[in-house]
Amino acid sequence: QQNQSNQSMAANQTAEAQQAMPQGQQQTPEMNQFMENWNGDSGLTAEQEEELANAFNESAMMGMGGMPDDAEAWMEQYAKQMEEVGMGSGFGMNDPPPAPTYNVSQTNRYAGQVMPLQKGVEAFQRGELREAIEMLETTATSEISTDAGEAWRWLGMAHAETDDDRQAIAALLKSVETDERNLDALLELGVSCTNELDQNQALAFLETWLESHPIYRQVVGSAGAAEDAIGTFAMTERVIQLFKNAAELAENDADPFAALGVLCNLSREYDDAAGWFKKALQVKPSSHSLWNKLGATQANGNRSKDALHAYNQALALKPTYVRAWINMGISYQNQSMYNEACCYFLKGLSLNPESKHVWSYLRMGFTCMERPDLTEKLNQAGTPHPDMFRDDFKF
Repeated sequence: QQNQSNQSMAANQTAEAQQAMPQGQQQTPEMNQFMENWNGDSGLTAEQEEELANAFNESAMMGMGGMPDDAEAWMEQYAKQMEEVGMGSGFGMNDPPPAPTYNVSQTNRYAGQVMPLQKGVEAFQRGELREAIEMLETTATSEISTDAGEAWRWLGMAHAETDDDRQAIAALLKSVETDERNLDALLELGVSCTNELDQNQALAFLETWLESHPIYRQVVGSAGAAEDAIGTFAMTERVIQLFKNAAELAENDADPFAALGVLCNLSREYDDAAGWFKKALQVKPSSHSLWNKLGATQANGNRSKDALHAYNQALALKPTYVRAWINMGISYQNQSMYNEACCYFLKGLSLNPESKHVWSYLRMGFTCMERPDLTEKLNQAGTPHPDMFRDDFKF
């Protein structure tokens, strides 16, 4: 992100699986049976999630064998199956979700107060994300605030770190509405849209960032006219070339390299993407966000063991980084190390109980571990909490 589909790169979740897709073109009878019985709703019941987890396990979707040799044919077949059951293409490229609406916290201990922007930024930097979100919402929605645009941007970054790209996009859009040339917000929007697999929007925001930049705008038009790039592939290649031209002008600036890493993820050139993130890290070696992006890229390129090192670097720099904890869990799960995966998922949930989608990852882990007792404990909980599993896992 989000995350089973593609390990998320945002500063969480690359993600919003590239590394956990079926190993062959033919689905197992279990998968076919699940699809036949599914009623097309976007939300799955606990029983359906468990059934899907069993089907995934049967078809070795958690393995590390990578994509089948004829990957393009497999993806076309998968997209067709998803369309038949009412899930669009299954990849989100041609049928992006509508722009999200920002959902303000139902309870906010700072509501009605005068909240300086710096207070929320400091809470974010300390890793107190729930507190930061409430503070930044107060600043952003205040009628007398002169920092609303920046408050929305920091709010978007906070949601991205909690592995919630939809909320992140909604907040960042409000930041751009306030200041359409907010470079940091445009760059973050490109990352979050990539995590949500909204490729066209990601390209649009990244190119707008380039056009708005006081130094790099000079490369606009150096890779051909936009109207000549027909189709998503051509659009992606044109924007990649623009950023390569911009990178030649970069002096002690990690942003063009980071943007190229995001763009090469869009084109699934994961080795190239990792190389660009490493260049960015040479400029900003203490960026937990860049280490996470590198890890997500390596994981999406079927290099989960390498990804673990990058995620560990991110967590060493920011131990409260929820997105990296969850990404670590996904990498362990894709190596069939389910106990370790569950520990990391539970740690992420203990830091941010609002990351409710992670319970689905846990349920899959329990099923793959053949621990129906844990699945039953989760199913019986009205409002599950990670502390329920303190006796079962160390986290």
